[in-house]
Amino acid sequence: MKGKAPLLLAALLAALHAILAIVYAGETPYRTAGVLLSYGHFPAPDIGAPDERQHANYIQTLLDGKGFPVFKPGGADVAEHYEDHQPPLYYLAAAGFAKLVGVSDVADPGAYKIRWLNAIFGAGTILGIFFLGLWGLGRADAALGAAAIAAALPMNCALSGAISNDPLLFMVCTWALAICGLGIRQGWNMKLAVLAGVLVGLGILTKTTAVGLLPILLLAILLPQKKRPTWGMAGAAAASLVLLTAPWLVRNASLYGDPLALKAFNSAFTQSRQKADSIAQIQAENPEGGNFEMIYWRDWVGWWTARSFFGTFGYMDIWMNETGSPYQGRTPAPNVAYRVFLAISLLLFLAWIASFFQGDWKDARAVQVLNATFLAIVVLLFIRFNLQYFQAQGRYLYPAIGPIALALSIGCFVLLKDRGKIAVAVFAVGLLLFNVFAIAKLPEEFQRRATTTSPSGELFHRASQAYDRWA
Repeated sequence: MKGKAPLLLAALLAALHAILAIVYAGETPYRTAGVLLSYGHFPAPDIGAPDERQHANYIQTLLDGKGFPVFKPGGADVAEHYEDHQPPLYYLAAAGFAKLVGVSDVADPGAYKIRWLNAIFGAGTILGIFFLGLWGLGRADAALGAAAIAAALPMNCALSGAISNDPLLFMVCTWALAICGLGIRQGWNMKLAVLAGVLVGLGILTKTTAVGLLPILLLAILLPQKKRPTWGMAGAAAASLVLLTAPWLVRNASLYGDPLALKAFNSAFTQSRQKADSIAQIQAENPEGGNFEMIYWRDWVGWWTARSFFGTFGYMDIWMNETGSPYQGRTPAPNVAYRVFLAISLLLFLAWIASFFQGDWKDARAVQVLNATFLAIVVLLFIRFNLQYFQAQGRYLYPAIGPIALALSIGCFVLLKDRGKIAVAVFAVGLLLFNVFAIAKLPEEFQRRATTTSPSGELFHRASQAYDRWA
């Protein structure tokens, strides 16, 4: 494909993703109490998008002119404010967007319109994935394939239709990798170096997961490339990063005792389900014995993460399988859709690994190593998280959505060569059909979970505490 056609198609894919995100935003209840059916009619103060009301409450603090909130572990309203330790970038953007769409109170039903901002960020991520493939690999076909996969990935679409700082994080991480890929393939200059530093700084100001980009900046200097950055360029990138993040990091050190507010983060998770709790449940369910550690990582973390990577909705309560539940029950659920997409993805990942040793992809090897390294960092952070807490959510892998989508796309071209375009198109269309099925199913499923009246006062507080203990 030549000329402007690839860019035009990438823009159409970004628009498709934004449209799907807006559809999910309209189908997902906003600040609606109810029960979680997959977990035994468990009362929950919100059945919509995970942690959305807490993100919205952060935005409300800014809309009220109170400045950035301070997280207070153990406070009476901690269940409503456990996102208050987060960096500020998304919330500043969301507060400005709220004013633009006429929202002054996030408790109003019309405040769901704040979700639309993430549809824009999600579209930005799709374009970033395209340019990561185009600049980093020099392959418009693989770049478009990756953009198509990410644009149609159901869970990614749903996240882009909710109030959260995640989509902005995904976008910034993807563009940071794209700029590094451009520098490695075409040679660094001062503008690219400063832009790379700025993007990493913006990532850290969005969510602390972006610290995983710091080794990527170093690796982008060390990898074999056309023109390495000079010491001046490297210094400019570092200075840009420090100047952007220093005020916030100093604030955190003063308030919480550490620059990244990790102590506050851990305090926010004190009532979350621990790995030890899950191991104890596994032992109780398997009185005959067994390798409980292996069962935890394979059947709990692995299988739950694999399914939620493609799409589970609400508070991991609406599943696209035959039982509608994460549990097998007495009659094992075939989980056909999940198993098919997982099997195809594993095959494509193996083919992607094979591409590192093939001459067709030799020119892109340095950028491939960069992408693989960032994916490995994100996976290791995810494993570290699940060593302490049971948080088997595929969205935690999405900061590396660019490398993941490119790996799947490259796998198609490795396996089928010239017919790789057909393979990646079929895979993307399959994901699109998954969206159609999910969007058709969600209204009825959410209706089943919603209560007719919203809890308030002590009932609301007790439900919040109960959900925190479960989650």
